[in-house]
Amino acid sequence: LLEVVGGKNSEKYVIGGLVDKTTNTITLIRGDLSKVAVPFSSFHRGGQGIEPDFSNLTIDDSGQTVKLGAYEASVDAIFYEFDPTYRKKRKRELAKSDKGFGACLRRLRVQKGLKQTDFPDVDAREIGRIERGEVKARRSTLEKIARALDVEEKEIRTY
Repeated sequence: LLEVVGGKNSEKYVIGGLVDKTTNTITLIRGDLSKVAVPFSSFHRGGQGIEPDFSNLTIDDSGQTVKLGAYEASVDAIFYEFDPTYRKKRKRELAKSDKGFGACLRRLRVQKGLKQTDFPDVDAREIGRIERGEVKARRSTLEKIARALDVEEKEIRTY
């Protein structure tokens, strides 16, 4: 408990929780002592048919797992869904480690101080779709992007 409360990134871990059957919510207490309220309805029957037992709340895996009887839920997944600040921070962390072309393009664009609207002859919405991995860029689009970034096309993947 002391390691989590006094440790780095204590907001990522749960140290306790309160079950309120009148409001059908669980209030999770983080290592930084902030709270996140989660409705019972967000805990769905598991793949093996395991139902959450709200009368049996425990915290496991050094604050990374919420257990409701035999039912288990990842703290990361709970915070991602119910805490917009956590979700935004987690997305940034994931984007830094993403090695896909779109993520590399985004990192390079940001590093060069460009906006999605700063690519001549390429619609900003198209740049966004490429960065999110929704579409692959055509050869002609890649050439325009590389020219605007002042790099070779193959270099984009190295960022």
